[in-house]
Amino acid sequence: AYRDLDTVFDEFGSSVEVAFICRVGLYERAIQLLRKHAPEAKVVFNTVDLHFLRIHREAEVSHDPVLELCAGALKSVELAAVADADATIVLSGFERDLIMRELGEDAGIVRQVPLVREIREREFIPGWTDRSGLLFVGTYQHPPNVDAAVYMAKSLWPKIREDLPDDAKFYIVGGSVSEEVASLQSIDGVEVLGYVSDLDGLMDRCRGSCGLERV
Repeated sequence: AYRDLDTVFDEFGSSVEVAFICRVGLYERAIQLLRKHAPEAKVVFNTVDLHFLRIHREAEVSHDPVLELCAGALKSVELAAVADADATIVLSGFERDLIMRELGEDAGIVRQVPLVREIREREFIPGWTDRSGLLFVGTYQHPPNVDAAVYMAKSLWPKIREDLPDDAKFYIVGGSVSEEVASLQSIDGVEVLGYVSDLDGLMDRCRGSCGLERV
């Protein structure tokens, strides 16, 4: 096991031909080591998501001017990484278009590669009438997931539930449940399940899942 980038590059750096660097927080440190050990290597920067955009949206939602300043500073760093890399991967067309507006030709190669998940084959999938409930899945160490769960449970779910049977449920699923998320259990029809070992089984029993994110 390797505990730090220096050890990895000391051992393998000179043999690197293509480096795949994920997230802006890692880019600056990794690119310094890469240029030192393998200056001719090609670099693919996977943003995972545009962090400056996420923080900007969080600042708008929370009306936090300090957070907005942080978003502006991070924007400069993240766009510089895009311009420096040989190619950049983003998750959405919105992010791709935003980069192109900000950097133009300096953006280089920018490609949208959505998240892809393998769907396992199942011998039996319950029909619509045998399903009930709605779920949200995420880890609650990630602030956008906390915001989404809270907003859905407090602002949207009560309105949705008006048109559903009295026993309709909104399940909040995922590890690292914060106190704020746990408190949503007190809302009628909301069940905070936390980590679920058989997520496929739960999804088979629900009528839908939501991918809401505001920030």
